Amino acid sequence: MSSERGSSALYTPGIALLPDDFPHRLTALKETTGLTWEGMACSIGVDPRQLQQWRRGGWPNGGAMLALVDLATLVPGGLGILLGCDLLVIRRHGPSSGEREGAAA
Repeated sequence: MSSERGSSALYTPGIALLPDDFPHRLTALKETTGLTWEGMACSIGVDPRQLQQWRRGGWPNGGAMLALVDLATLVPGGLGILLGCDLLVIRRHGPSSGEREGAAA
């Protein structure tokens, strides 16, 4: 039991904040996908008005953010565009199974 307590101290809760330039990143992701705003909204399962709110500084909820991240993983460099960090995505399911996609900022 004491080892569980010790290891849990390594994972302290924090605050998840979107990058300050998230609206710009959202636009860049949309342009990279080649989707229209309506097409992007449809692909992540939100109303197009929600995307307008995010473009004006609003924040997506957890489910919508997860859908955005999922969309970004389908685009080479998409996670880097959306989140602003260098990432390597290895998709385990879908048409690109086993294929590696690099994401760079």
